[in-house]
Amino acid sequence: MKVAGKGLVDVLIVAVPETAGSALYGMVDVLLATGNIWQNLVRSEPPRALFRVRIASPLGEAFRCGNGIPVTTGACFNRYSGPRILRRFLSHDIPS
Repeated sequence: MKVAGKGLVDVLIVAVPETAGSALYGMVDVLLATGNIWQNLVRSEPPRALFRVRIASPLGEAFRCGNGIPVTTGACFNRYSGPRILRRFLSHDIPS
């Protein structure tokens, strides 16, 4: 895995207009909360990030995904060769 500055793992989540917003932002939330849940619940120490999470689109532009949910991207997937953790979310990834 590529590690970003300060020991963070660099994660790029690829989103397209067919993406389910709940799956996309749910994964962002899970990754950003990783390693922090207990500290937040007991207020024992400041939260620390384990991942640097960004959302990418094929063209690197903001768009609206399923149900008109806005997606602001931080990278263009077609021009990015950084992280090794990649996840693409499409609406058919969610079981019905």
